[in-house]
Amino acid sequence: MSSRGGDAGLTFRVTRPAVGTDSYSGYYAGISPSGQVVLGRVNDSWTPLRTAGLRITPGSTHRLRVTAVGSSIKVYVDDMRRPRISVTDATYAGGANGVRVFGTGATFDNVAVSPAQ
Repeated sequence: MSSRGGDAGLTFRVTRPAVGTDSYSGYYAGISPSGQVVLGRVNDSWTPLRTAGLRITPGSTHRLRVTAVGSSIKVYVDDMRRPRISVTDATYAGGANGVRVFGTGATFDNVAVSPAQ
């Protein structure tokens, strides 16, 4: 991830994907180089649900995990035992998963999606 701003992360429970910044319905969890973990809901516009601080070094590697079981959504960064963000939101129950980059540079590897356990 570069230090230019923006964010990079995962989209989940997405429906109606289209070309455009917020042109979908669903959720997004990401990391910004300015030192924020973000979780929001999207429906052709951005609704922030929660943010948390995070120490970021430009060019560093981070592990991002999202669990979405029923209305419980948790976002983990690096420490996979303790979520950085935990919310309850039942707006979207299902949909596609993907990656998203906005206004920064980022690479992804080892992306996996599995059913809730």
